[in-house]
Amino acid sequence: MELSKLASDRRTDPSLRDCAEDTVEDLAKRLVKVHQYLMSSDSGPLGYLYQQQVRINRELKEQLKSCQQLKTTPTADK
Repeated sequence: MELSKLASDRRTDPSLRDCAEDTVEDLAKRLVKVHQYLMSSDSGPLGYLYQQQVRINRELKEQLKSCQQLKTTPTADK
């Protein structure tokens, strides 16, 4: 996390005004913890959604591969 960008955002972003008394380093630590929670595969909502997207993507790739193999397989009735 780029601390200089975070410091600039803290001064200008209204959603970070509640964190004015925190140091940039403390704020960065809190944001990293929030990010880790959100992306956690065990309990994080974004981690769960990411896993579902990966699973769906994998299934679709397998279906596509099966369809492509069916199209390229020579048929016996020709």
